[in-house]
Amino acid sequence: MKEMAKKLPTKVYIAYTFQEFAMGFMTNMGTQYFPFFMTDVAMLDAAVVATILLIGRVVDTIDVPIIGAIVERSNLPWGKYRSWLFVAPPLIVIFNMLMFTNLDVSLPIKTFYLATAYILGFVFVNFTSTARFTMLPTFTSDQNERAALSAKRGQGAAIGQLVRGGITLPLIALLGGGNDAKGYFYTVIVFGMVTVAGLYWIAYLAKDYDRPDIKGRPSASLKEMISAVVTNKPLFFLVLADTFRGAGRQTLVGLAMYYFRYVVGDLMLFALYAPLTSAASLLGSTASQYLSVKKDKRFTYQLGIVIWTIGMVMVYLFAGSNAAIFIAVLPLLNLAVHCLMLKLLPSILTQQITVNGKQVKALKHLICQSNFFPLRLE
Repeated sequence: MKEMAKKLPTKVYIAYTFQEFAMGFMTNMGTQYFPFFMTDVAMLDAAVVATILLIGRVVDTIDVPIIGAIVERSNLPWGKYRSWLFVAPPLIVIFNMLMFTNLDVSLPIKTFYLATAYILGFVFVNFTSTARFTMLPTFTSDQNERAALSAKRGQGAAIGQLVRGGITLPLIALLGGGNDAKGYFYTVIVFGMVTVAGLYWIAYLAKDYDRPDIKGRPSASLKEMISAVVTNKPLFFLVLADTFRGAGRQTLVGLAMYYFRYVVGDLMLFALYAPLTSAASLLGSTASQYLSVKKDKRFTYQLGIVIWTIGMVMVYLFAGSNAAIFIAVLPLLNLAVHCLMLKLLPSILTQQITVNGKQVKALKHLICQSNFFPLRLE
């Protein structure tokens, strides 16, 4: 307890920022580049690709709460949560390498193979994300330090988006040397090393904070965890609203490369669009730390929803093949979301959630992931 009362070292803040920065290198390849790889490199039919992605979402619908319960009830020797950060990240990299391997086989076999790699890759993403988010309260009991760690996570994610948006396509072209399949594969290897390094670093620093749970300590069942969300109406509607917002954003994320490639006719404009939206996310995430103290969270969340809705309508009505409008509006939406709407989520993360007297850290992951059921991490 004395160790927990000490001021959290700066290196923990840096590592928690970097782990979010690093994790995005793998998840982004799966959400943003894998659909394009399947249609334009592996040459799968668009309907087949849509089916693979749908199956992946359905599996997520099922496995995210189950994984949360598994992590919460586990008691592994290297720490209750950090143990998963040693086991799962290398498997994420392996399955991503398989996802971006264009085997010379029949289309049915290729379809099954890519779908399996995709689904299993994100199963281990969910194990990793559950562990790293639920590990946050083990570092400190101070609410201000917990809120600061949560804000660092947002900054790490935004910086990662900024970097990846600027380097991914050029790196694929450089490493591929004219062979797109090779470029994607080698890029995954490079990004995978970044991901493993970031997650192993935070897991190493968590050694003195996250220890195996006390034997005999009661833990909530999956049913109790889900019931705790459904029966809490404000919490349930927050999760529901953010899920729909996430659905809209993921539609843009998943189709952005197709938009620039086939509608605008210039794929390299994506390398301009991506860092701009990421820079706006970083600015919004940074500003949210100060707004969260001075402004009411409910009002700013509602304001964020209004801005997001207006922006999405503008994109639908006026963007079309006009890349300038698309590139101008989307960063503003990201700024609004990260500055106004996401302030509620860190406040949830810093609160203790109990189910029948049993504290449930993994439940907070299900809430604060924002992609509560079928959606990927942003």
